[in-house]
Amino acid sequence: MYHSPYGRQKKLPIFFAFILCQGFLIICICICIALFCIPSYFWQKTTGIITNSSMDTTRTGASEWRYKNRIEYSYTVSGKKYSGNRRAVISFLTNSSKKAESIKKRYSNHSSVIVYYYHKKPEKSVLEPGISKDILPGFLVGVVLISIGTIGLYFCKFTVK
Repeated sequence: MYHSPYGRQKKLPIFFAFILCQGFLIICICICIALFCIPSYFWQKTTGIITNSSMDTTRTGASEWRYKNRIEYSYTVSGKKYSGNRRAVISFLTNSSKKAESIKKRYSNHSSVIVYYYHKKPEKSVLEPGISKDILPGFLVGVVLISIGTIGLYFCKFTVK
């Protein structure tokens, strides 16, 4: 049975439109994450003490590892003592042991830190306010997919009749 190559060419615009939509979806998710993190820039500050700093290691493949920092701290607001365990509003696992070790060193046990807390709910706190650099790869993937989809659709208009 003979299959025309033109059938495949007519499916290309759908493929590139799908890639374009995926890129927009990823960018939208990254923007939502960023908007969720921005208010923490305006939270109140106080000093705190790191009570525990450790690093968990998980094997995800034959030679792949993921690292998660566990940081616990205590701080006082208006005479009331609170504890927290969030480094950032949103933080991700990393596959870089160097990055995880540097975070562990930065927040070593019994060190003094600045704690950012939400004034209406002082139990809500972070050590690093704002947008995490961890969402940058997501933005880049989204931009690449949008570029591929746009270029693909542009060239499809010349080949599909």
